[in-house]
Amino acid sequence: MLDQKADLNKAMADVMKADASSESAMARNARPIVVYWALAMITWVGVASPMIGLQAETIAALKGVPEDLWSLLSVGIGAYMLARSVDKIVPQVLAK
Repeated sequence: MLDQKADLNKAMADVMKADASSESAMARNARPIVVYWALAMITWVGVASPMIGLQAETIAALKGVPEDLWSLLSVGIGAYMLARSVDKIVPQVLAK
């Protein structure tokens, strides 16, 4: 099971490296754009909308998003974060 997890993490890291070295601006910037979008949404929901009195409307609108879309978004961002962590930790572990 650990080997399977390690293989999956390596595959994710390889995809990230390929995207980062791609000549396509879209491929290079897709994940950072998603992360910036997620940070903007968290800031809107947690900080800006309550300050201007739109938190209830924002939460009501978010409840209308289909569950499958939330799952896709959560898995995508979670996988990105995991892959970035692995990409940074593995070289340090291998160097020891």
